[in-house]
Amino acid sequence: MTPISLTPISNFNHKALKAKRLILPQHSTSMGSNLAGDKHYDQVVFHAGGMQDAYTDNSGVFDFDHTPFFVDAWNTSEVYFNAAVKYHIADYRPLWAEFDI
Repeated sequence: MTPISLTPISNFNHKALKAKRLILPQHSTSMGSNLAGDKHYDQVVFHAGGMQDAYTDNSGVFDFDHTPFFVDAWNTSEVYFNAAVKYHIADYRPLWAEFDI
């Protein structure tokens, strides 16, 4: 699985990916992939072969802000959270997809 940044996904890029038999599933979460949560910069893409049958229609953005790793920093304040994690994580949330194996 390869994350590809398409900001936003253009019709040309979408057609090019589809021509290579790549699947671009919709996120099942409503949050964006940037830290503000309002932009969808990244997309999970996978090949239509056997992966298409294994895909469970579940994919989304991992909300690490509210996980046990950073909950204390987040609960202190958004400013503190952003300062605390600045050098430890990227400025976007990772994407995930679920496949039956």
